[in-house]
Amino acid sequence: GIPLPPNLIVVGTVNMDETTHAFSRKVLDRAMTIEFDKIDLSGVFSATSDEEVPPSPPVVLCPFTNANDLPMSDALRSGVLEVLGNWNAAMADTPFRVAYRTANEGLILAHFKGEAKLREALDDLLMMKLLPRLEGDVEKLGCDEGQKSSEPNDPVFPPGLDNTLLKSVWDLAKPALGAHWDGSKSKRKILYMAKRLSRSGYTSFWP
Repeated sequence: GIPLPPNLIVVGTVNMDETTHAFSRKVLDRAMTIEFDKIDLSGVFSATSDEEVPPSPPVVLCPFTNANDLPMSDALRSGVLEVLGNWNAAMADTPFRVAYRTANEGLILAHFKGEAKLREALDDLLMMKLLPRLEGDVEKLGCDEGQKSSEPNDPVFPPGLDNTLLKSVWDLAKPALGAHWDGSKSKRKILYMAKRLSRSGYTSFWP
């Protein structure tokens, strides 16, 4: 046989629409979800033909598969683990909690982003590993008394969903991302999911 190294990465694409089944949480635990949903019609169909080709992003091959092997700062480690701990507290008694695999990959991601980009790394962690896990109707995404957020109502967040897991995620993500929050991918995605839940009674990460 052919041996597979522990740092082998398989990259693939899939169209998520009404004809496809959602991924199981076992699959999501083993994947880093990257959503390509930005549409720039004017940029693609521009009349300008002499535009410069943007430089290719740097290729980073990570030799590490265990976050304990990384020379990581306390600020990075505690920043990631605090978000994951708050997520699990909000998701208590639900199937949406995360465990060691997600924590390990989140720490590795944050380390290679660097301490200066911790908020950006937490935004990526929410989008890649956490938010794709959430799906269901109002009953499935409802909160027990112990899970309800104590944060005051946010006028930006859709009304009527204060007792849902989406509101709990909103309230934990906002302070975690700090100044990065307003322009974050996570804020836009949580709003999309909440509005969909309010409108149709069901929501998921996928369109």
